[in-house]
Amino acid sequence: ETLAKKMISSATTKLSAEEPLLTKYDTIVGDGDCGITMKRGATEVASRLENGSLPVDHPVTLFAALADAVSASMGGTSGVLIEL
Repeated sequence: ETLAKKMISSATTKLSAEEPLLTKYDTIVGDGDCGITMKRGATEVASRLENGSLPVDHPVTLFAALADAVSASMGGTSGVLIEL
């Protein structure tokens, strides 16, 4: 398992676990969908990492694939900004 795979897996796990807190804060200052949106993106990235469709051997292909995963799973302003 590569360092990139370990780091991405850790980040997706943490983002998913923090969904309730992100949603709570976004409910106070926004429309309340930030946590749900982040978890949806994290779940998609984790799924692609697990099934091998997220290439971790080169940064260019990795970041392009991450942008595709975010684009396919996250909506709203957060999704667009993270995709960039």
